[in-house]
Amino acid sequence: MNTTVISNSTQAPELGNHNVSNSMRRNASDNNVDTIILLQETTSYLWIILSPVLLVIGLFGNISIVAVLAKLKFWKKPTYILLFVLALADITVLCVGPTRYWTMEVFNIDLRSVTNIGCKVNVFVIYTSMQFSSMILVCITFERFLKTRYPFRYHTIVSIKKTIFLVICIFLLLTGLNVFWFETQGLVDLEGELSCEATTTAYFWFEEFIYTYVDLFVLSVFPFVAMVIMNIFINMVLMESKELRKVSVSDESTRKELGKFSRALTNMILFTSLYFLVATVPVSVYFITESYLAPDADDLTLAKMDVAWAMTYLFMFSNYVVNFFLYMMTNTAFKRAFLEICCCVVNKPPTRRGSRFVSTTQVSVVTSLTEGEQKLPTVSQSSGFDPI
Repeated sequence: MNTTVISNSTQAPELGNHNVSNSMRRNASDNNVDTIILLQETTSYLWIILSPVLLVIGLFGNISIVAVLAKLKFWKKPTYILLFVLALADITVLCVGPTRYWTMEVFNIDLRSVTNIGCKVNVFVIYTSMQFSSMILVCITFERFLKTRYPFRYHTIVSIKKTIFLVICIFLLLTGLNVFWFETQGLVDLEGELSCEATTTAYFWFEEFIYTYVDLFVLSVFPFVAMVIMNIFINMVLMESKELRKVSVSDESTRKELGKFSRALTNMILFTSLYFLVATVPVSVYFITESYLAPDADDLTLAKMDVAWAMTYLFMFSNYVVNFFLYMMTNTAFKRAFLEICCCVVNKPPTRRGSRFVSTTQVSVVTSLTEGEQKLPTVSQSSGFDPI
């Protein structure tokens, strides 16, 4: 095993899980010691209890999404391809992230510290998969934006081959952005224990004071800003559509039925953007502030930071879990397809109401202003879904 050994005098402090219980680096009062122990136990229980919950629920939900999309032959529609890739990215994040911290707390084994190559691969995969998930979300929103704003040119702009090419390009770009982890990370000897850390002080400062801002931009800031801008335009189309219905649809019940879809869609768009921001920004901001606070912090402060770190990190992982449940709650067609896979519903014809496949967690979907806008949404008779 190729192990890099660095003396404690040159190695920067370990960030993240500070494990202050193993070494009280500064004098503390008895009350502070009790508080530190309580905070450490809180952090430990958060990982022990919530990590497997997020992992099991998230895997079940995302695998179910994959199954439903496979039933719909996702490879034939650009939207389904993006949703399929998004589910796979979320599965990767959940398998790499919560699993590591759960094994650390339960078995006192850090999966990153088992082998030197495992250290490098683990860090590379978690950063790349999280950023990849965010970028695919942007692609899905952009695809919806194109179909909404340019419905007649949509099929000339978007195609299966172009979608696959875009996904590959994004993956390769993020791979290039994160490939440096294979150089900077390695097993470091810290007080007789091997830990996956930056192998030099220069690498440490680069990761903590430069790359953290890059990650914040790629993971949270750019996706959120892009989604907000595109969703503003999408909402404008919805409002225009609402005004058009007032003029072109004389029947009040039909107009209300169409309006229900628009109102629900507006709420889904808003919730998607806000939840993405709330779930991803706190952990990115935490790592930036930690870079400045941790080196000079006392044990009590480090223990408090560990609790904040566990809460923000676990909350971020929830962003990769909630998709399935929002699909089930807000879309009867998705729910019906899932139940058919589970053999709970057999050959039950889809109803007109709520029969569109509307992705709600990490995708904003709207009706196109086509020539058939004045009519009730049509339903695909083959699958019960009409992707838009």
